[in-house]
Amino acid sequence: MVAGSLPLFGLSFLFEKRLTVQWNLAFIGILLALGLVGSALTTVLWVWLPQKYEAGSLSLYLFLTPVFAIIAAFAAFRERLDWIEFCGVAFILAGIGIELLHAKLETQYDAD
Repeated sequence: MVAGSLPLFGLSFLFEKRLTVQWNLAFIGILLALGLVGSALTTVLWVWLPQKYEAGSLSLYLFLTPVFAIIAAFAAFRERLDWIEFCGVAFILAGIGIELLHAKLETQYDAD
């Protein structure tokens, strides 16, 4: 990931004419958080988790992406959440909960 990003970083100086980045501690912290947590950690988890769990059940958690996006937008930018967002989050969580409950009941039924 680092090797692939270095040429892109270099090319950005050629093509981005109005690149005005202030290399301060906050910018470096955000850059590290995005690089380490947002990319590296998620890639490592996505390689490690299918070794322990079924890929079909793991893919169910991809539906949480909009939930995390709404939470991040609220936390970072203090965006106002309307009832439609709350309903959407509730439907997503209910759907995941129903599917997890169904899978658990199906596993118990097969064991009996």
